[in-house]
Amino acid sequence: MYDEVYAEWLVKCKKPAYITLLKVLVCILLVLSVLAMLIVWFGFIFVLVFALAFYALNLMGNKEYEYIFVAGELDIDRILGAQNRKRKLKLSMDDMELIAPWNASELAGFKGKPGMKITDYSSQADPSKNYGIVCHKDGETKLIVFEPNEKMIQEMKRCAPRKVIVAQA
Repeated sequence: MYDEVYAEWLVKCKKPAYITLLKVLVCILLVLSVLAMLIVWFGFIFVLVFALAFYALNLMGNKEYEYIFVAGELDIDRILGAQNRKRKLKLSMDDMELIAPWNASELAGFKGKPGMKITDYSSQADPSKNYGIVCHKDGETKLIVFEPNEKMIQEMKRCAPRKVIVAQA
């Protein structure tokens, strides 16, 4: 049934403002530590620490999520710095109870439910494009936030029409 279904989408996350501020601060400290290295022999330790901090901030500032929907399974990967990929979630249509726009009334009962774990895999740039997935994984009910494109939603609806609610234009 799910043989010919395929959709993928990549969203770039909005960079938090504090990342830019921290990068500038770390650059200043890196330059000062290079100057300190010329004066004090153990200054290279500070150079190393601030260089690693700059690298980590650069990775965190360039975050993307890739959604791949193939044969009734949704994979969500996080990509840091356009080089480090990590699988964050793998769901089959059997695990999913409901897929709806984030502002849909069908999700309202799940959002306020005590103990409901909400995980955000969206770009956080435009909440009106977000969808929510209510799923049962590892013995608990979770609410997943993601930002699919129209093709992916249509392919999911084709696989499970009763589980997917499409946003009204």
